[in-house]
Amino acid sequence: RRVCDLCAEVIYLSVGSAYTGNVACARAWQAAHDRQHRFTVIDSETASGSLGLLVYAAAHKIRAHKALADVREFIEAARHRVVELVFLDRLDFLARGGRLSRTRAFFGDLIGVKPVISPLADGARKVGVAHHRRGQVDMARQTLRSRLTARSEGWLWLEYTDNRDWLEDELLPEFRQSYPSMTVALQPMSLTSGAHMGPGTWAIAFLDV
Repeated sequence: RRVCDLCAEVIYLSVGSAYTGNVACARAWQAAHDRQHRFTVIDSETASGSLGLLVYAAAHKIRAHKALADVREFIEAARHRVVELVFLDRLDFLARGGRLSRTRAFFGDLIGVKPVISPLADGARKVGVAHHRRGQVDMARQTLRSRLTARSEGWLWLEYTDNRDWLEDELLPEFRQSYPSMTVALQPMSLTSGAHMGPGTWAIAFLDV
C-alpha cells in the first residue's frame, strides 16, 4: 500500500510460486485493495540468482525509460529464458536443512559426487552431476556454448560464496573474452541459497536478450 501511494504504477516480480506463497499473498492483496489496477504481480517462476538477474534486467529497461507496459512484456518473455546452474561442493549442508537424507549426503560426499541444481518453474531440480571442480567448469562451459555465441548480448553472472578469488582469477577473464557482447560480472550468491548449499558453492546465471 505504501509503495502504491508513492508510485503511479508498481510491478511486483515475485520469487516463483513453487518456492514460497508470496505470489498468492500479493494477488490476494491486489484483489482486495487495487481497484485502479496499478499493482501488477508477476510470478517469476524462478529463484536465487536467476530471479536476481531477472530483476536487474527489468530495472535496466526501466532506467532506459521504457514504458512499464513494455517492461512487463519483457519480463514475461525473459523469465522463460533466464538460466541458472548452481554447482555444489558438498551435500551435508542440504542434509542439515532437511533437503537430503544424511545417508545420501554422506555417500555422495564420500565418492565426490557434486550435483548441479537449477531453479525451475516447478522447483529446484538436479540437472546434472560432476565429480570434481574441473567437471563443474566443463559443464558450465558446455552450457554456455550451447546457448550463447560471441555476438550474444545480455548478462552473465558468476556467483560466489567463499570462492570469489577463484572465480575472479580463473573464469571471469575467460568468459569476458568468450562473450564480449555480454555484461559479465561477479555477484554474491543469494544468502538463502548459500545457507542451504554451503561453502564452495558457485553458480552461473545468464540471460541472452
